[in-house]
Amino acid sequence: ELKKGQVEKASLEKAKAKLTKEIEISRQGKVLFNVGETLMTSIIKAGPEKKKLTSGLQQLLSAADAYVRSLGVKKSGHLILLAPEEFASAVATLQKSTLENIVIVTAAENTLFGEPVPVHLKISESRLIYPAGTVISEISLPRSQSQPAIETEIKKLLYTTHQSAKTAGIVPGPSGSLGSVPYAEIISLAKKIKTYGKAVTIKTVAKKDIYPLDQLAVEFKVLYQ
Repeated sequence: ELKKGQVEKASLEKAKAKLTKEIEISRQGKVLFNVGETLMTSIIKAGPEKKKLTSGLQQLLSAADAYVRSLGVKKSGHLILLAPEEFASAVATLQKSTLENIVIVTAAENTLFGEPVPVHLKISESRLIYPAGTVISEISLPRSQSQPAIETEIKKLLYTTHQSAKTAGIVPGPSGSLGSVPYAEIISLAKKIKTYGKAVTIKTVAKKDIYPLDQLAVEFKVLYQ
């Protein structure tokens, strides 16, 4: 029984190794990151202390390296490549500020699976983007539209809201999302507008103070005409 079990275990390990190799082969030639794609985002408290800033940026790059490895890349050595002069420039930039800064690691070029990833650092001060109650976007709807048509217009409003937020400085999350509104809320609002039966203006309004790394929390404000 023991010998049989050992043989089965060896067979399973061999099958696993074969499958792993096949997966690695299938990944060859696959674009892992597109140019400009975000790998990692962090907040770093800026200030004159060079040693502290250097350590903070090194930790961020190490985290980006770990993220790439978590995707299945097993190559030894450094996977994240940042030009020394750009690293030094980033440290110098942070030394000139006294505020919290957002540091984003982005792919410098299209990178295939298994290749080292050249990166750039994007740095900006973490500032208030939208105070609570700020109108971000709005849309006017004529009367007598069907409920599906109203739902479509609300979705368009959310799209323009997200585009405006990106332009203003809101940083998308790892999935590329800025946040979402439950579809049930869209349906409920469309039904309410349809029942009213008159022209309306819908605005998206910041629910709270929103900073660059916050989810885009918005609510609808409806003005009936």
